[in-house]
Amino acid sequence: LNVDGTYGYSVGDKVLLVSNTTPAVCTLEQITTLQPSAAKMQHNPGGTAPYNPPSGGPFPAYTKDSLVIDMGNPLVHTYQVANGNLQLADMMLIAGGGAPSDVADGIIDLRAQYGKDNGVNNGTVTNTTYAANDGVIDSFDNVAPVTAADWSQVLAVRVAVLSRIDNYEKPSVSGGNCDATTVMPTWSGSATDPFTAINVATLTSQDRCFRYRVFQTVIPLRNMIWRAS
Repeated sequence: LNVDGTYGYSVGDKVLLVSNTTPAVCTLEQITTLQPSAAKMQHNPGGTAPYNPPSGGPFPAYTKDSLVIDMGNPLVHTYQVANGNLQLADMMLIAGGGAPSDVADGIIDLRAQYGKDNGVNNGTVTNTTYAANDGVIDSFDNVAPVTAADWSQVLAVRVAVLSRIDNYEKPSVSGGNCDATTVMPTWSGSATDPFTAINVATLTSQDRCFRYRVFQTVIPLRNMIWRAS
């Protein structure tokens, strides 16, 4: 890329190329080499730049006065459970044909809820008063916000992972049901969002043969908590 200058850019940064045409076209690339004296940026493919497709990919012919916008190094990660594994998906790589990677095995279910400063008392948070936009979480639920105003009220995310210890335990009584686990695993959000990967009404005989453990936490969204009032 021939540019006006390379100041402020770093190797590894993702840059968005935007044409000066109508309609505009754009391309996301990752910087691999900077040439300050020649005012050039390289975006070579390879292991150090997984976001750059081989041979540059379908690359439009950008002309003079097109824009190069430095995106820094943003991450867009999602988590999912597949085949008993917790998987991490880099959505920028997935869009380019990549695949999720396994990060933990023995995972049965994954739950998440939004902590909202919406003034709603749904029984999930104990507050003296429930007032919207006062900087205090009023409720947790798994209903995805829709509008910008809804998103501005999300101050935290509560997540839980249900894991299973894959050591089969025989029933205490010969010929009876397994009894390693006889009570459904729960988490803080179970009242409104119970674990569903195993029978929520009653543990089946097969499910009872294993022990389970729940890992959960609340993640505060600092950008939302510290934003200007």
